[in-house]
Amino acid sequence: MIISIKIPSLTLDILKDANAYYQFKRGFLMEDHRVKRGEKPTFLDFKIEYENLKYISSKPVLNSIKLYGVPSNEMIFETNIVVLEFEKDYLLPALKNLKQQYIGNIELRRLKELKYSKNDKVGYYEQVKEECLASFDSIKKAKYLGANERQLAIEGIQDILDVLNEKINNFSSIEFKKIPFTLSRDEMAVVFGRMLSNGIITGLNPPELAELMSKYFLHTKNQKVTRSLRNLINRYAKVDKISETKKAKLSIRFNKLFNN
Repeated sequence: MIISIKIPSLTLDILKDANAYYQFKRGFLMEDHRVKRGEKPTFLDFKIEYENLKYISSKPVLNSIKLYGVPSNEMIFETNIVVLEFEKDYLLPALKNLKQQYIGNIELRRLKELKYSKNDKVGYYEQVKEECLASFDSIKKAKYLGANERQLAIEGIQDILDVLNEKINNFSSIEFKKIPFTLSRDEMAVVFGRMLSNGIITGLNPPELAELMSKYFLHTKNQKVTRSLRNLINRYAKVDKISETKKAKLSIRFNKLFNN
């Protein structure tokens, strides 16, 4: 179903500011058709009843040539009430637009700042990367964001970081020898995610750790570690997300380090 609700512009600055983000969420609630009629509904789980406009057909306007000088059609719509969820129907599309706009503006901003040489470009991309990482850390700590809201925002920033890392790596001709692991991609995410969450690895966040692992590590059968590993690292940073089967298998493998 096509939903006609207007998705507002969302920026990293809005995500980092509690008041601005509150206004963004409030905008969603104000789209409820009951609010527009002056009612004060109770919102459950941030869901609204939205009066959706749906195109049905069109029909020629009689005497339109005589009236307007050109043939014209009258468009026919119908309205129906649909239940919309904040995260799925409002936040997620807004984050998708944010990501596309931000990535699209990277080169526009570079040209505006007159960064043309190889060194200028690399320096510029590194600067933008640092800005994104600062936003990542700020949003990760934001208490006004719900857990799912925070995760969706973080994943959007990680996609931006992927683009920036790709641009930076395009200027590097150095090929690093990689360390081959016999662990699967999931097993590597569990091990390194747990080391990160327990302070054995410090000074890195999941995107930075995944970037280094993609550069220097291989998983089972010399398979390349992709930056998407960061999502698994985020997931397995919480021990309750690791299946008992994975725990048992890894326990057996790592016990061998100290018993053989």
